[in-house]
Formats: sequence, structure tokens, C-alpha cells
Amino acid sequence: MSELLNLVLQIDAILPQMNDFLNQFHTIILENNINIVTDTESNMFMDIPSNVSEEKTKYLKKKLEILDRLIYTRGDQLEELFEKGSNMESVLRKENPQFKSVILDKLTEYNKLKSSYKH
Repeated sequence: MSELLNLVLQIDAILPQMNDFLNQFHTIILENNINIVTDTESNMFMDIPSNVSEEKTKYLKKKLEILDRLIYTRGDQLEELFEKGSNMESVLRKENPQFKSVILDKLTEYNKLKSSYKH
């Protein structure tokens, strides 16, 4: 059980980070009128308005690329933790049919965050 609680603490630390990265990503796009397109191979392309200076364009592209990587990295970490947590809970549920999931709400929160990141 302590292993599951440790896992929940890890999820609790990563979820707000992912949320913050998503908010930063969306804010930059909205404030700078940037259009994001993803091809079939999941490559991200940015259409930045032509009136934005070359220096700012480079900065915005770099910032968005970094945030994109951070979002995917945190998502991968969370998915791994949710898989481990689900396996742990299955064992606990077999031992105690009354066991209530401690990660289900967090998984729901993660899925909402994940669904908000579509480009």
C-alpha cells in the first residue's frame, strides 16, 4: 500500500507541472496568433504571423518546442505511473473487494489535460 501511496505522490507532483506547461503553450499561441499544425507523423509546424520579428519568431518556436517536449515527457511519465498504479490496485482489489481506487480521479484529470492538447 505504501508503494501505491508513493506512486500517487509522484502523480500529484507531475500533474500540476503538465497543467502549467499546457497553460503556457496555449497562452503563447493565443497571445501571438500562432497556428499550430501536426502532420501524420506527429511533427509540429508553427505558422507565426509575418509581422513578428525574426528574433521573436525564433524565440517563440524554441519556447513552443520545449514546452511540447515537456508536455509529452510528463504525459509519458504519467501514463507509466497510471499503468503501475492500475496493476497495484488490481492486486489490492483481489485482496479486498471493497478497495476504492486512489488513482481514478487523477487519471480522469490527466485525460482532460491530455484531450486539451490537440494541435
